[in-house]
Amino acid sequence: MVIVDRIVVNNEEKSRIADSVQTAFYEGEGECVIDVDGKHHHFSNKFELDGITFEKPSVHLFAFNNPFGACSKCEGYGSILGIDEHKVIKNEDLSVYSGVVSCWSGQKLEKWKDRFILRAAKFDFPIHRSYNQLSNDEKDILWNGKNKCKGIMQFFNMLEAEKYKIQNRVLIARYRGKTKCDECFGSRLRKDALYVQIAHKNIAQISAMSIQESLIFFNTIKLSKVKHEIAERLIIEIKNRLHYLNEVGLGYLNLNRKS
Repeated sequence: MVIVDRIVVNNEEKSRIADSVQTAFYEGEGECVIDVDGKHHHFSNKFELDGITFEKPSVHLFAFNNPFGACSKCEGYGSILGIDEHKVIKNEDLSVYSGVVSCWSGQKLEKWKDRFILRAAKFDFPIHRSYNQLSNDEKDILWNGKNKCKGIMQFFNMLEAEKYKIQNRVLIARYRGKTKCDECFGSRLRKDALYVQIAHKNIAQISAMSIQESLIFFNTIKLSKVKHEIAERLIIEIKNRLHYLNEVGLGYLNLNRKS
């Protein structure tokens, strides 16, 4: 550890403190430790946490129309060509036992359903409950499996691995369609952008609100004194635009609605 400066704090030393902290960040390659009465306070200006390195926020990071901000998998479209959930689950009133999974039907393929029912019992999966009554965790088990219990996606992965068989290619084509991107979940933005939040909401969550809901959000937003000073002018501009859209009768529209 290299000591950059020792300072007795008073109002006249503010500029010196700022210069010393800046020097410490430079010499410490983005890290700085301040000792106040024997207590160490660690600071970092590197965009890293929990072993993840983040991109420095910029305007382009939050624009899915820009290659820098767009999700790398769907390229900013929000959807990819994959297994269409609506083709696999045609009737949500059915249960797993009664055949809600369309691709697990027929003499040979029904063994996937039987095997799922047998192994899902370990997780108390409700095989007689209709699909539209399943919790998100239960749907996740059905789609993505758990441990040795293989779900719908493992079934299609098996078909992909054996695409040399014509019947497998036909089956994949039957259930393929445009589906929500499984990396950005339809937000069209790269993951880094979604880690940035204001009042515990990221840009995708705010964009998913209706104009009325977002206007309420920005009218009631609570920020710290420092954050409020930074965002005050921006929030005024945002509220002005939302207020105009709401006044002309478009409050029911979502902000992320495609034109």
